[in-house]
Amino acid sequence: MVGVTLPNMKNYAAVNNVTIIQKNSLIEGSLDSTGKVHVSGSVKGNINTKEHVVINEGGIVTGNVTTQRSEISGELNGDIRVTDLLVLKETALIFGDIYAKNLEILQGAQVNGMIYSGKNVDISEKKDSETKINLPPQRKAG
Repeated sequence: MVGVTLPNMKNYAAVNNVTIIQKNSLIEGSLDSTGKVHVSGSVKGNINTKEHVVINEGGIVTGNVTTQRSEISGELNGDIRVTDLLVLKETALIFGDIYAKNLEILQGAQVNGMIYSGKNVDISEKKDSETKINLPPQRKAG
């Protein structure tokens, strides 16, 4: 989304089939899309898309994600299933299991869960995973 100014965001989203969850926005409930989903705010619910999910730095998803490709710089509290490529950027924080055909983890990314990766990984969702949401451990006040 480089170079897209706020007045042009609506046109960018419409032309590129993108659902944008902006910073300071909260979506509660599942999100199903055939296009791209960009999260800079918060989503409490599952995200299912046939194309691409981007969780930007500062973005938080509490739910499971199923997609073809994904790039994460923010926080995911749930499992992720990716049929092609998952990229975890330096600031990514994952509390859940990863199922990805191809996986790239940059130095600094944190994963608190199991990782299943490779061409033989079963990406299909299990029935109980639709309701499973992993919450981060309690953070100590201090």
